[in-house]
Amino acid sequence: MWELFLPVLVFLNEKESNKILAVEAKEACVRRLGLAWALALFVGATSASAILNGDFTSALIHWKTAWHVTSAGGEAVLADTQDVHAFVFQADEVGAGQFTIEFDFRSALSVEVPDGAFNDSFYASVYYVDTLSDFITENDKFDASQGLFDCDANGNFNINGTIGDSPKGAGWSHFSGTFNNSHTYVIVIFELYDLNFVAGDSAVRVDNVAVTAGGTP
Repeated sequence: MWELFLPVLVFLNEKESNKILAVEAKEACVRRLGLAWALALFVGATSASAILNGDFTSALIHWKTAWHVTSAGGEAVLADTQDVHAFVFQADEVGAGQFTIEFDFRSALSVEVPDGAFNDSFYASVYYVDTLSDFITENDKFDASQGLFDCDANGNFNINGTIGDSPKGAGWSHFSGTFNNSHTYVIVIFELYDLNFVAGDSAVRVDNVAVTAGGTP
């Protein structure tokens, strides 16, 4: 594992290395999945106008996952118990225009950072594609993207929207933001990267994911 990332770590500072590690981890994950699996992943993943099963009351139906993502108590749970990269996403054909995205999340990311490692990190993003089969390939092809926010044990950063209290109560936060779409498909994705390489010490819960037309949450 370390041999894969060592050339990057030598030349880049800690913040830049964190991002490169995440990208390389995703690419390694995709290669293991294989293109045939990736193409099959998208079958039936679209909806006419909005996120389906955004409250996870039907477990992970309508969501696509890889590695350790489970459903518990009507919530999606991403954990780092099986691989360096866990993700859950849904692709939707929402049409062109401005949209609001909202969801609740609860971070339990590890504070442990062994020497030479980095913080376990969580990323929420929106990807835009015109051809679904292009999204997950070895080159991770997409037409455009928008980060919603990043998170580690030190808090939330790179926030493209607002984060406040969640009606779900203590420990939970609520994200709300807007995006403009001019492509065929919008892909909402949540990702957890095990960048401290300590298995089973981090998890993030996600719930109440909604994408609605218009720019007012």
